[in-house]
Amino acid sequence: MGATKENMSAASRIDLYDKLIATHPEIERKGAANPYTSLNGNMFTLLQDSRRLAIRLPEDQRAEFVRKHKTALFEAYGAVMKEYGAVPDALLKNTKELEKYLELSYQYVKTLKPKPTKKPNSRRRLERAVRSREFILEETFMSSIGQTASISKTSLWAGRILSALAVLLFVVTGLFSLLKPEIAAQGAARYGYPTVLWRASPW
Repeated sequence: MGATKENMSAASRIDLYDKLIATHPEIERKGAANPYTSLNGNMFTLLQDSRRLAIRLPEDQRAEFVRKHKTALFEAYGAVMKEYGAVPDALLKNTKELEKYLELSYQYVKTLKPKPTKKPNSRRRLERAVRSREFILEETFMSSIGQTASISKTSLWAGRILSALAVLLFVVTGLFSLLKPEIAAQGAARYGYPTVLWRASPW
């Protein structure tokens, strides 16, 4: 574990970290509680809990860094970050000296393979959720319209067919009553219809 003594406040370390990053305007400082820098998804400095600084270096430079500044590989949450050296407070205070290592770290991270973005930002997630909700509502609405239209068309045609059958029935029975009034009267009587309608034929 890096031997970083607690003889500076978190605010002081953040100020020194910001001062260091400011020496390279092309590097963007990110994070709040855990300030860090990264390029193409690869982190190369980290101020863990705003108290302990880690810097990522290539293997040969990392070994020299650890030896020269009598420090160790950086450890966080019980795990050793093998490519990171722990920056002692004395070196953190020496911006000019630490700037050289920042440049080495920055050049090293440029050689690493870019990492794809794993998660969209909150705004993009919100926009996707809204679009998804709108799509579902639109699909449901269109489906309900289609079902209503289908039911309406079915009912309309069923009514037309029944009406046509009723008219056809009256036409057929009317013709039949004209040609065979006695038989028609008997049939009407059987089904409860007034026989006077069928006997009124002039035939």
